[in-house]
Amino acid sequence: MAKKTTVAKKDKQPHGLQPDTPPTKPVAQATATPDLDAEIAAKEQKLKDLNDQLSGKKQYCPPDILAIVHEVLGTEFTAVVKARTDSPHFDLDILVPEAYSSFTKEQKEMLHDDHRVIVIANADGLNGVRKYCEGVRDEIKRSLSTAPLPPPVVQPATH
Repeated sequence: MAKKTTVAKKDKQPHGLQPDTPPTKPVAQATATPDLDAEIAAKEQKLKDLNDQLSGKKQYCPPDILAIVHEVLGTEFTAVVKARTDSPHFDLDILVPEAYSSFTKEQKEMLHDDHRVIVIANADGLNGVRKYCEGVRDEIKRSLSTAPLPPPVVQPATH
């Protein structure tokens, strides 16, 4: 028959501390100060704004993206950025002012506002925003131009 051996239980306390021994220094109580309270409130508001923006409750456009929109298109244009939670992309929605819109009367009645929306990869970032704004600008120039467009270039067929 095998002998039964018992193993002594190891002490769960770190070496040198006994469970009933009080700490050698009293723990300082954290006291709230007006500056700390203001900082906490500002961070909580920032978190709430971010959550609202991600849930679509609040429209937001980062200042660097809005600066590019204003630089390329003009200050009459506004933009909204919506983060995507399912992929590393964001939606850029540019609201075209009525003076620059190429909408027909029927489109204006049905859609009300002229929105130009694109999905931009986070990796493209500000360069993707600039490239899209330049495309919107060129398309608006073409649609507002009174000069007829040049005829399409026909490539000769090669056999």
